[in-house]
Amino acid sequence: MLFKIQDFIDKFIKGSPKYKGALDSSLKHANNFLKEEVGETQDALYNFSLNEKQEGRLGFAYKEIQDEEFAGILDGCLDVIFIAYNIALQITEYYKPEMARFKRYKLLERLLDEVCESNLSKANADGSVKFDPETGKILKGENYFKPRIQKIIEEYEGE
Repeated sequence: MLFKIQDFIDKFIKGSPKYKGALDSSLKHANNFLKEEVGETQDALYNFSLNEKQEGRLGFAYKEIQDEEFAGILDGCLDVIFIAYNIALQITEYYKPEMARFKRYKLLERLLDEVCESNLSKANADGSVKFDPETGKILKGENYFKPRIQKIIEEYEGE
């Protein structure tokens, strides 16, 4: 996936005659891009809200949705991922230009693995999880560890 997103950056940002300005502009507006996609995804998910007629696998009920609504939710979620990866690649290139492209890819893959492992560490030793009754978020269990982002970046810089 990183290679496809890099192709996008190469074509639409680096392909600009004013590359540095295009990169600055893209990063400057990144928050707006992300907000817009998250907002659209939230709207789609709102339509997928609770309904007492159909109980889901997770113990709560969903409203029935049409295929196009389902596709819209997935499209929004995947757009958010695309934009987030795009931003991560651009920021890494901007702040670590001396780092080879392949190494930046490996760094981002390693960081994503670390964030996933951190999220998985929220489970208790028996594999159970507890949810915040207000927000539905998974609460941090006794094995939780914070992702070691800075440490991993430093390791990659030292190589």
